[in-house]
Amino acid sequence: MHILHVIESLEFGGAEKVVVHLANRLIENNQISICLTKREGPLVTELDQNIKVYFLDAGEGNNWSIPRQIKNIVTENAVDVIHSHNWSVYLETSIAALLLPKVRLIHTIHGKYMSYGSGLASVLKIKIRHFLEFILSQRSFKIISVSDSIKKYIGREIGIWDKKCMTIRNGIKPIAFLDKTKVTQSTTRFVTVGRLARVKNQKLMILAFENALIENKSISLTLIGDGPERENLEQLVNQLKITDHVNFLGFRDDASQLLADYDVFLLSSDYEGVSIALLEAMSSGMPAISTDVGGISETIVDSKTGLLVSQGDLSGYTSAMVKFINEKDMIDSMGKAANQFFLNNFHEDLVIEQYHLIYSSNE
Repeated sequence: MHILHVIESLEFGGAEKVVVHLANRLIENNQISICLTKREGPLVTELDQNIKVYFLDAGEGNNWSIPRQIKNIVTENAVDVIHSHNWSVYLETSIAALLLPKVRLIHTIHGKYMSYGSGLASVLKIKIRHFLEFILSQRSFKIISVSDSIKKYIGREIGIWDKKCMTIRNGIKPIAFLDKTKVTQSTTRFVTVGRLARVKNQKLMILAFENALIENKSISLTLIGDGPERENLEQLVNQLKITDHVNFLGFRDDASQLLADYDVFLLSSDYEGVSIALLEAMSSGMPAISTDVGGISETIVDSKTGLLVSQGDLSGYTSAMVKFINEKDMIDSMGKAANQFFLNNFHEDLVIEQYHLIYSSNE
């Protein structure tokens, strides 16, 4: 079977990592190609050498030459399945599939819809796009969401409610599990991994961390990642005079390997689908604190594998951090529970098996 994955780029990101993991596993028993419509990206180097990569360099926005180019790739390689990822390539890939009636089309939605801003023109644009997406969804064999919350969002916003839409949660290859009972240190080390952007709202965790410092000075916070908000966040840390306790490591391609050096993983997003960084933390045996948004409540079992707080709740977030500081046994017990929950629900093998069934199903 020849499977073509279509995605905007292979920049560092959750959906992009999923595509790389999926492609590298599927190449064991299939032919795999990847079509990048906008940009290449550093994750290209992590692909198996037998995977073909096509780069269209289509620029930003919709480019109506993309369907023709995808059609040509499919025809030249005798592709059996097109598997596209995220809203940014949905329309173009669906149009290409209309020209290829014998090819199976699968589409995975990894997160919420892009923002068009406010105003009448934006509202009109989004309604037109949603209408086109609903019409073109009839060509898809399956539309897959990575969480039940996204599945409901697709139904509510696009109107796709039938059995064609299903949930397959993201999965990753397990990383080294660290038994926290073997770790003896007085400092509680908090860490977050991700893009430094407004939607991730790292400001909330920094303010909560400042509050937690009042309770205990033997704590640290490390932010791994880069993005447009980095300068603002660094200025905030300086203004709060907590630079001795907060570290900005910038982007690290070995971020998952660094998790063993920390105790509690943090997320404070205003929206999340299924965070790959969170899955990596769970796999390593680390409990988490997160805002209860998007698909997070499907990933963290509150008070068992981590602690959930309401979106933007500074007091609640502070209390959660203090709880881990004062009750260190929780780090061990919740970390082990998080690792087991990961193995039962988010192991890469589970995802591969589900996608294999969809690629080959006759239903």
